[in-house]
Formats: sequence, structure tokens, C-alpha cells
Amino acid sequence: MKKIYLLFLTLSLSLGYASADTTRYVDGSVAESGDGLTWETALQTITEAYTAAASGDEIWVAAGDYTTTSITLKSGVQIYGGFAGTETAINQRAKVPAGKAWEFANVTKVTNETGVVFTSSAALTASTTIIDGLTIEGNTTGTGEPAANTYAVLSSGTTGGITVRNSIIQNTNKLSAPTTRDHGGLQFKGTDCVAEYCLIQGNKGKNGGGAYVERGTLRNSEIKNNWTRADGASSAGNAANAGNGGGVFLITGGKVYNCLISGNTSSYGGGAFLGNSANDLFYNNIVVNNTAKNGSAISFDSRNATGGFIYNVTIANNTATETGGAGVYFLKGNRIYNSILYNNTDGAGAVVNVALDAAATTPILNYSIVDDITTLTKVNYDGSIVETEGINIFDVLTYIPAAGNAGIDKGLGTIEGITLPDEDFAGADRVSGQSIDIGAYELQPAPAPVPSLSVIGTITDFTSGTPQIITVSGTDLTGDIQYEVTGDDETAFVVTEVAGWTAAVGGELSITFTSEHVGEHTASLVITSEGAESKIIALKGTGTPTGLVSADAASVKVYIANAILYVEPATAQNVKIFSISGALIYNKTIEGKTPIELQKGDYVVKTATATIKVVL
Repeated sequence: MKKIYLLFLTLSLSLGYASADTTRYVDGSVAESGDGLTWETALQTITEAYTAAASGDEIWVAAGDYTTTSITLKSGVQIYGGFAGTETAINQRAKVPAGKAWEFANVTKVTNETGVVFTSSAALTASTTIIDGLTIEGNTTGTGEPAANTYAVLSSGTTGGITVRNSIIQNTNKLSAPTTRDHGGLQFKGTDCVAEYCLIQGNKGKNGGGAYVERGTLRNSEIKNNWTRADGASSAGNAANAGNGGGVFLITGGKVYNCLISGNTSSYGGGAFLGNSANDLFYNNIVVNNTAKNGSAISFDSRNATGGFIYNVTIANNTATETGGAGVYFLKGNRIYNSILYNNTDGAGAVVNVALDAAATTPILNYSIVDDITTLTKVNYDGSIVETEGINIFDVLTYIPAAGNAGIDKGLGTIEGITLPDEDFAGADRVSGQSIDIGAYELQPAPAPVPSLSVIGTITDFTSGTPQIITVSGTDLTGDIQYEVTGDDETAFVVTEVAGWTAAVGGELSITFTSEHVGEHTASLVITSEGAESKIIALKGTGTPTGLVSADAASVKVYIANAILYVEPATAQNVKIFSISGALIYNKTIEGKTPIELQKGDYVVKTATATIKVVL
């Protein structure tokens, strides 16, 4: 897999933020409100900024805790949190290192202690009415039954909507026990409403403790540890005493996808409840560790003959508190495709993946994987597979599919006219083989191996004639191993293949340095193979001085490299230096240790009576 199941939320989003007509700044730490047009003259409260804002404006809110009354959203006004209070661009907001999309280094928390934080009943323009980078808490001090439907964010207009992203919606109604009103963290009723890259946690409601999604879309988010009443007596979403959808409640064409839904509690549908619409879509989700009387992961609504579509969902380790309760509670002829149901247990600890209401017609559980054969006796199970060993299905901690699992390419590619998603839960290509895989993930093909070279052995400075050995090998090579010595002094270094060397796999190479020339010699041994990163080894050796010549010698050939040429004894001596071609380039009488500036190279040095030495 390219990513593990939580990792898709740790990405740094590169969203295209449009320039604002007017940017209004809010910083709760200022002594008094200014005109709000710079950080230095910021307003103290979000309410002041929102009152002044018009469509096209942006509100930038510095880190801090802000308490407010309900703020009525305006179409086209965008509010951003997560600022330190010095930024000049939205994308300068600092994130927690390796954090998730909603984890800002500078936290902007907005709380209404007794009611809704952000609300609207108007038809807003979702693409430009934006909440981004806030931590939002509603009704944090109210106890008992709230007086009205209370959410952190409420968009109740049936057309248009808002966009909430990179935000945390939490702790709404945390001291309450809602029983007769919906309540919860988030409610969407507009067709264009979108919540994405959000954490929705610790909220309470009657229906949809975390989120109530009517017509809108919730995606790429985590819905965790939310609550609806656990003693409800009806699986009808409109019942007065219901407690449905601890994590999320879908209705009237709501969409929830690419979400982790875990640790939520309800009477029916601990993770999710699909209401009275055949158009609800629930896919590419991981629904784990939720609790309910029945339908600990998912429950359908008894008011609808088919319910929405569930496909490519991983449903595992959810717990029903009733004996005979199940991970999925079918109420009518409901439909699940391409999904995994594993280790969902009832109140007695038995594995019960599905349960059927007395009114249920034969529901559909097609092209799915289950871990108990009994499940398949209750449903239409075309193309479904029984696999009792979880390790053969997925990693039991991350739910990433096991290599070679039975669900690879075994999903149904066409589902009742629905266009299947292009990406899986982790954002990888949805169909990587012959057909779609079963579950929230698509097992990705193993990446093509990358050829690599390895060199073992340490090369130190050479002395003339003493070899050094290295061992060369390769991994996933597609071509032969080749080598060459390059550099000004390449001829001074000789590479020899030791017995057993082959170009295909490598072996030992012996490197020897030999030079009659005085001075430092350098070169590089370059080892290559097609597609692999080259290995370059620095070579350095020092030539043995050969310029020890008796007084009766006519001349000596020396190699000078930034050296000092001098004569012994320290009496004045005539020294002539010729190029190899015979040209006289130096003719002086020198006495003792005398530096001679010459370019690096070979020379013939002549003197009649002295010993010549070259000293590095």
C-alpha cells in the first residue's frame, strides 16, 4: 500500500485560496479593537469581524480561545483560524509536524457555551462560504435536554450550503443527554454542503451524534467517540425515542466516504445510520470499534424498502450489546456490496456480522468477505467469500489488505448504475488490477524494484605498490556492473578483478597505486550499473621521491606537484630544469632549500655536483 489507513489525513493540503476583497483580522489578545484591517489593528472578537464582513471577504483569526453567541453565516464570507498573528498568506499557517489536516500549531477555538456556534438557514454558496482551521464547540455548559436542535455547525437551508474543512468539531452537548431533538456536532441539509479533512469527536445528539448529513457530503475525515442515546426503542429515524447513528446519520441523499468511523455509541447504527432515502451513499469507509444495541457498525432505517447503498466498506470489531445483535442490522431489502465484515460480535461475545429485522426481505450482501458462514444463510450473497482468519484478510490493526487476500479483483465493478470511485480510502487508484477489490482499500501493485549498488571496504591513502580491496555487489540490477578510473592521475591507479568477479553480480576489486612521480595523486573510481545510483570512490596516493641523485649523475626525471625542489649540500649549485620535450624552462644557481614554482608535471632536472631532492 502506498499509505496506511490514517495516513491519508496527515497530508499537507495544497488548496487554492482565492484572494479576498477585504481581509479582516481578529486577535483576542489585543487590548482593544482596531479597524481590523491589519494584525496590528486587529479586532478582538469574531462577531465584530463577521458583522462587518461582506461577500468576498476573509476573516483571519489568531490562535486563542474565543467565546461567542451564535454567528449567522453569510454567503461568500470565509473564516480561517490557525494563525500565529503575523502571517501574510493563508498557506503560511503552521501545522503540527507530521500532523493531520486539522492539526495546527496555533489553535483557534471558538465556543458557544449555550448553543450553536455557526448557523444558517439561507441558501449559501458552498464554494465561497468557508470555515477552515477552527476548533468548534457548541453548548458546552448546558445540561439536560437542549432547548433546540444544537450543533457546533448547522446549515439547515435545503439548497446551497457551506464548506467546512481542516477543522475540529467537538464536545457539543457534552454535558447534555439529548433524547428528543437531533443535536450533534454537525448538521448539513443543503445539497452543496461539504465537510472534509475534519475531526468530529466527543459530540452528543439524538440522531447523528457526530454528524447529521442530509443531502450534503462528509469525506476524508475522522468521526470518533460520538454518542446518541443507547436506550432507544426504535430503528425508525424519526421516532421520538430513537438514538440512531452515533457517528453519522445519512438521509435524503447524503454522502459519506473515505472516513474513519470509530468508537461511537448509539442504540442503532453505532457507526452509521442510513435513513429513509434510497440515494444515500456510504463507501470507502472504515467502520470499527463502535457500539450499539443492534447494528453496532451500521443500521438501516425501517421506513425505507431498500435504504442507501453501502459499498467498499471495511466493517470490523464492532460490538452489539444485545444477544443476537450484529455489526450490520438489515431492516428491509438493504444493499451492501464489495465490503468486509469481520469479527463483529453480539452481547454474548459471538461473531454475528448481520442481523435481520422481522420485517426484512432478503437483503443483499454481494461480492463481500465475511468471517462466519452463518452470515451467508441470512442474505443474498452472490460472489461473497468466507474467510475465517483475519490475518488472511487484512492487517488486524490497520485494516490494510493482506497481500494475496481473497478479495483482490473480486469486487463487483458495476453496482446498479452507481459510478464507482476513482480512489480508495487512502487516495490510491481504485482499480489497480482486473477489477475493483473488496473493502475500503485497493491493494496496490508492488512498486518496481529500484536497482542499487553496494560497496564494502574502506579506502585509505595509498602507498606505492600496496593494493587495497573492495567488494562490489548489487540488488535488483538490470545490467552489468561497470567501473572506470577517472581524473588527472587516472593512470596511477590500476583496478584488477579478483578471482570470482563477474560483471553480473560483482565481487572483489583490487586497487593498486604506482607512481615514480613525487607528490599527491588523485582520481576517482566510478562504479555504475543501469538504473542504479553510481558509487564514486575517491582515490589518493603519494608518489615515492625518486630525485636522489649522486653527484656524478647527469640528470633525473621527477614529478613536481606543488613541491619544493632543493639541492644538497647547501652551497650554491646551478640547476637546470627541462620539459620532457627538451625545452629549458629553469636555469638558476640556487643555494639550499629554494622553492621553485612549476606546474604539475614531468620534468628533467640536471645538476653537475649536487644531490637533488623533491620534498612535498
